[in-house]
Amino acid sequence: MEGSTWQEIRLKGDYKEHLFQDLQCGTKYFCYIVAFNSAGRGNSSEIISVKTDGNAPIAPDKRFLLNINYTTLLVNLNSWHNGGCPIRFFIVQYKVNGQQDWTLVSNNIIPEQQNITIMDLIPVTWYSLLMTARNDA
Repeated sequence: MEGSTWQEIRLKGDYKEHLFQDLQCGTKYFCYIVAFNSAGRGNSSEIISVKTDGNAPIAPDKRFLLNINYTTLLVNLNSWHNGGCPIRFFIVQYKVNGQQDWTLVSNNIIPEQQNITIMDLIPVTWYSLLMTARNDA
């Protein structure tokens, strides 16, 4: 909550409920209520936390994610489970095992691309792949 931006919504006194709209998927929100009348402002209610449905993306089994030949790696982006929130973008890096430096394929691969191809790999060489999917959660 610290550093959070609070938004104030004023409602008529006879309202029994309020529907919050346009909230981000898989995101935690905090709410409280303050009543006003002709005498002034009342005390704040207790702060409650609520979370919209959805979670972070879930990595697939590598059998469904990767298609490999001697020098090319095909990465199937559609194999990721979105966790209930649309995936915004992917970050993909790779490196030769034992090396320290990662090669960035891209830090903004959109899901609509469906797959990416990493080419010119060295045959009979082990590689590590670092892949992250990002959504609102």
